[in-house]
Amino acid sequence: MNDYPLNIRHEKQLKTVLGVNDYVYHQLVAAFDEYLNVEYAARMYLWYNNRLQKRPVKVTNAILGTAPLQVAFVLYFLKNYPPMETFAERFNMDKSTANNNLKFYLLRLEAVLSEWKALPQRSFANTEELEAYLRQHNLVELIVDATERKHHRPKNDVEQRALYSGKKSPHDKEYRH
Repeated sequence: MNDYPLNIRHEKQLKTVLGVNDYVYHQLVAAFDEYLNVEYAARMYLWYNNRLQKRPVKVTNAILGTAPLQVAFVLYFLKNYPPMETFAERFNMDKSTANNNLKFYLLRLEAVLSEWKALPQRSFANTEELEAYLRQHNLVELIVDATERKHHRPKNDVEQRALYSGKKSPHDKEYRH
């Protein structure tokens, strides 16, 4: 019997809810667990050498205290992309805590995938570089995820212009139906 979190009972449900198969899930859990142990050892080293005032505590009873739940937490968000309020409620925490945890575990996932050399190239200097990359990897199709979500409008004019997509905004008359 597999020990999946979030009341997931079998591999098909795991793939549907988290977007990975049993093998990848368990590899990620092992990598996250190793990362947690190395991180704890590093904090203990700093404490022993008087660089930290408080002795580090290995968290085991927190909401996301185990590697299987940490992996499920980040994969659930990436697979389902729910609004933060819904996501936070699903994991029994407030919105800001869920957001902070997500940022932390996304960095951990990125580190693991980078170590595995499983991350795609995310940026190109120009279209020629993109085309060369596609030819080199025999990629015929290019899928662009262009989902746009509302975000806080910055007060700084330069930041506003950088975030402006050119789409109609909710306060435009033509936008409302």
